[in-house]
Amino acid sequence: MLLNINYGFFLERDYIADSFFEASQMNALLHESGLEKGMKEMLKRMGITHILYSTRDWGIEYPSYLQEFLKDHAAPVCVTQDEQLTLYRILFRSF
Repeated sequence: MLLNINYGFFLERDYIADSFFEASQMNALLHESGLEKGMKEMLKRMGITHILYSTRDWGIEYPSYLQEFLKDHAAPVCVTQDEQLTLYRILFRSF
């Protein structure tokens, strides 16, 4: 899952992204998932194992529990030098 990113990447596996046209739909999907537990269940059901998240402020109001979810249930795998992008691995066993 690519979140808060307004450009694409070449990825060898299927992914979903909140690009310019899908940002509102992705945000709605996260809001509809409910709290952290609902988010975990949604990600697992969708087969999402990683989240690439940008800290750039595009004015999208993601659910307040998104940052808590990343802090508590995801492990940073890689961070860009400017700290604008972080790749997280979802820790499904932590639930």
